[in-house]
Amino acid sequence: GADVLRSLQALVVPCGVAALSDVVNRTAEDTMESFFLSETLKYLYLLFDPDDAVYTHGKYVFTTEAHPLPLARGLHNAS
Repeated sequence: GADVLRSLQALVVPCGVAALSDVVNRTAEDTMESFFLSETLKYLYLLFDPDDAVYTHGKYVFTTEAHPLPLARGLHNAS
């Protein structure tokens, strides 16, 4: 998670986060994909979010649309 965050910080521009048209040479575009805020940042938030009254890690799974689905009992922290 920390590596992803550091990589994204290099793409920050005045109006958001630039998309890359070429990941090999890191050519930035003047666009930011709509899913960046709704998906990428959501998962980054969840990586660093501590357990609290709103969300407890291992008890829910999130859909790609950020809907929390409770895991069935017995599946929590399964190895």
